[in-house]
Amino acid sequence: MTHPHQVTDRAILRYLELVYGFNSEFFRNRIAVLAERGIKEGATGVIIEGVKLVIRDSRVVNVTEKQIPSCARWSIQEPAD
Repeated sequence: MTHPHQVTDRAILRYLELVYGFNSEFFRNRIAVLAERGIKEGATGVIIEGVKLVIRDSRVVNVTEKQIPSCARWSIQEPAD
């Protein structure tokens, strides 16, 4: 449902922190640990825990759904009995 009034991501984050006790620092540290090796090796992305961490200038700037490039798609079939 779309509302005519916009709410920023910052407002949503603060709402979750203040109303529900969401600990954003815990998740910030968790993401940093997951991205550390990729950042050290100069990667632009790290696929881990079913998501992709997008890295730019040694910072995680986004988390997206893990996607397999179309050229690398395959299907595994069970062997016939």
